[in-house]
Amino acid sequence: MNCANEKVSDNNNVMCKKMNEPEVGKIYYYLTYANPEFTMPGLNPVLYVGKNIFGDEQEDKYYYQDTPSFTRFGLATESSNSSECFVQAISVNEQGNSVIEQHQLPSIINDTIERAEKLGFPKLKVCKGNWQ
Repeated sequence: MNCANEKVSDNNNVMCKKMNEPEVGKIYYYLTYANPEFTMPGLNPVLYVGKNIFGDEQEDKYYYQDTPSFTRFGLATESSNSSECFVQAISVNEQGNSVIEQHQLPSIINDTIERAEKLGFPKLKVCKGNWQ
């Protein structure tokens, strides 16, 4: 499960709480996993730029900028070098699952360690199209 939100249990089912509306200029973390068992997390700090910043989105999108381009050029929406800034769109469904807040990191890491321990700390394998 790639649920990075604070979790609540309901009859042994794990459900996610939705993340609050992000704040422009605040750092969040983009969460990925290297394996289908969710035992090898990757975290990238990203800066929230805004929602639907291009105005032509068919559905709501949240935009995050990489931290190196922010420290070099400033906020992509205000920079004269915006073409040099890496900005990534996140769907509403990914918001709060793939993008998380700093206070969520300890819980996510602890959950990852528990999963890895139960599986004997699996090694990374080549999936060759068998990603689940």
